[in-house]
Amino acid sequence: MSFVSANPIEIVPGTPGYEAGPYTMKVNGQLVPAMCMDDFRGVNGTWTAWVTPVGSSDLSHTVLGSNQTRTDDGYSVTGVQLYEMEAYIFSEIVQPNADRKHLQLAAWALMDPSTMSNVIKDKNTFVQNDIAGAYDAIHNRNSGFNPGAYEILSDIGGKNQEFIVATPEPSMFFLMGTGLVLAGAIRFSRRRKKATESQS
Repeated sequence: MSFVSANPIEIVPGTPGYEAGPYTMKVNGQLVPAMCMDDFRGVNGTWTAWVTPVGSSDLSHTVLGSNQTRTDDGYSVTGVQLYEMEAYIFSEIVQPNADRKHLQLAAWALMDPSTMSNVIKDKNTFVQNDIAGAYDAIHNRNSGFNPGAYEILSDIGGKNQEFIVATPEPSMFFLMGTGLVLAGAIRFSRRRKKATESQS
């Protein structure tokens, strides 16, 4: 995977010109929207990433790792829940007319205690509301938000930023599966027809 662009460009508040997502990334040759979750790493060249489904209990290949609990701004969340909150923020940042610069800062604050500390110190209510919305979405079973529709891309070398992307559309898998079932049914029907003809 590699970083392609941040466009249109919006600068994240309180940063020295850092640009808000969603970014365009090249993943396995395909251009996809993505959001970085950490503001303490760079994006250099092309790299290989571990892929971890959001909601997985095995976070061993992620920046946070497994069995981590964070407490910030009154919230106590596990690593799994934190990545689910990141997925929710990503689902918001890709919406038309989204407040991308504050959503991006919320994503960074979740991963970086010093960024969270600055958000609290600055009384940035936009970012605090974004974090509260993400927290509510993953704890409210009726919210309709599905964390399982997202994946975490973590640099195997540990040098580049960690990104979140949407998984391929389930409809694509459904169509592929339907095609395979139909192909199997047609093949079975032809074999059965041949067997019947050879018996008569």
